[in-house]
Order: sequence, then structure tokens, then C-alpha cells
Amino acid sequence: MKCQLCAREISDNVSECPRCGFPAINTTDESEETRRYMQKQADQFAAGLLKDYSVSVKVYAYDRKEDGSLSFKEEREMPLAPQGSLLYGQTFWNEQEFSANKKLTLDLVCRGRGKENRVQVTALSPALPAPWKAGVLVYRDLTAAVIVGNEDVNTTSETFDLLG
Repeated sequence: MKCQLCAREISDNVSECPRCGFPAINTTDESEETRRYMQKQADQFAAGLLKDYSVSVKVYAYDRKEDGSLSFKEEREMPLAPQGSLLYGQTFWNEQEFSANKKLTLDLVCRGRGKENRVQVTALSPALPAPWKAGVLVYRDLTAAVIVGNEDVNTTSETFDLLG
């Protein structure tokens, strides 16, 4: 059977989805009323689950030497979607501005409920002048993507598993 929230295949003999924790409910009633009820339950569960998750992007700092070459200084994380900001089925826009060449490569760190997931995603530059905003779009199956641009003109990275 499939999880009613994240749509992953789960065994018939488990009480909850091992990926997202949503209760394993096998419905035999396929009415519209039952579907709406199950979607409402899944939406509420997902909203509570996402409060515990965050997405950061790794940033790297360099010093310029007198000869013009660069020397690695530090690696740190910059919050892209701080804990409590992720929105189920919507985009959370960060206020930080970004600019790059034709393609952005982002090293992401997703954290929540004692788990950490590190992924790398790429997105093409949007068709508007830099600087751009970046956001995290959470899909209904609890995968996510980075959105670069603004609310009207943007590009989307490949999806990644938010829950790890």
C-alpha cells in the first residue's frame, strides 16, 4: 500500500510510514468525502512535521592574497529555510540575495527530527537580472526543490528528499 502522505510504498503490516511517520491507513472507501478527509489529515500532519525541519546552504569564504590568488578561509552554513519556516505545498522565500553565472550548484544540509541529509542540487540562472532570491518549495510527497529568482520569474532545481 502507499503512504497517504508521502506516497511511498509501505508494508501492509506497519502502523506508520517509516519515511514520514504518517499512520498507515488502508482505506477501502474511495469516496470524495474520504479523500478530502484523508488529505486534510495528511496536510495537518505534514505541517507539524515540517516545523522540525530546516534547509541550509553551505557557503565558502576565501581570502585574496597579494598575488591575486585565492586562499580558502572557511566553510559555513547559511540558513535557506530556517526551522519552522517550511511550508507544505508552498515556497518559503529567503530574503538573502544570490547571483551567479549560468548555473548554480548548491550544497544543502537538511535537518530535522534527529536526522541530517546532505544533498547537492543545481539550478539554471533565471531569465532576469541578478541578484535573485532563493526559496525552498516543499512538494506534497515531502520532497523539495530550490527555487531561484522571484515569485514571477524563477527556475527550479532538481528535487531532493527533505526527510533524508
